[in-house]
Amino acid sequence: MSMTEALADATPRQVAVLGAGAWGTTLALLAAEAGHTVTLVAHSAEAAGFMRLHRRHPISLPGVAIPDSIRIVSVVDTPSIRTELVILAIPAQKLRIALTTLNGNFRDVPILSAVKGIEEATLLRPSEVVRSVLGASIPVAALSGPNLSGEIANGQPATTVIASDTPGLAVACARILRSHRFRVYLSDDLIGVELGGALKNIIA
Repeated sequence: MSMTEALADATPRQVAVLGAGAWGTTLALLAAEAGHTVTLVAHSAEAAGFMRLHRRHPISLPGVAIPDSIRIVSVVDTPSIRTELVILAIPAQKLRIALTTLNGNFRDVPILSAVKGIEEATLLRPSEVVRSVLGASIPVAALSGPNLSGEIANGQPATTVIASDTPGLAVACARILRSHRFRVYLSDDLIGVELGGALKNIIA
């Protein structure tokens, strides 16, 4: 059984969220709410320390408590992380350098990209950046939707879409994040979902 197939069953899973901004923190909250073991990875030891001490985001998400069940670490701690799915919530223009720094730690782990944008230097979509760094065979899915982190973190209902060109991966990722208030639709149009996420603010 592949890691992607294993993710699709009903067993609680280990999930790592790279990027402890408002969106990454919100995704960590959703995965924890669904019963999974979550590690949230901040960009610095200082940020991780603040969030561990105060159990809240230092800038965004006012009034939102981060439960003790979510482990909070910094990027220097990633070699110690054991995970079955990596969720990326990193700015598009910082994605490549972040993945290059972490290369080797999560090489064989399926990736769910919540990154919106196109890499300026190469015009690559986030999934293409992931595969250019971690390998062409890495299973990748992309999440995008009319999602406001503050609303979702505060319990308001929302919908999103997850797409993948890896059979079964979108279903597995949806199971990890969906709840009674966060509805996840599925797609096999990875390119369309990533371009939609990159273009939505321009069109708006």
